Amino acid sequence: MEDRTHGRLGEILDFAIKTSQEESIVRALASLLKHESLNKKVILTSDFALMSMGFTVYDGDRAILSGGVIYHGSTEQEKVDNFSTTVEPHQGWSIHT
Repeated sequence: MEDRTHGRLGEILDFAIKTSQEESIVRALASLLKHESLNKKVILTSDFALMSMGFTVYDGDRAILSGGVIYHGSTEQEKVDNFSTTVEPHQGWSIHT
């Protein structure tokens, strides 16, 4: 997994630890790592949504899947508006494609 988030991944990990949500971010990242066991490359990128990031899965030079690792919940300052929905509301990260 290649980190091209320009510091966002570290910010997210720090936030997860501070808010006791490590399991949620680890679960989301682990689901992306499964692609690497199939000889695909995963690149993480920054995203406009607070505490979220984008990802693209590549097969060689061809992008085969893209989406976001999206945070649902609140920070200390505000409820995070990420412009996405879930079937069952929860706090933490989930994969959106």
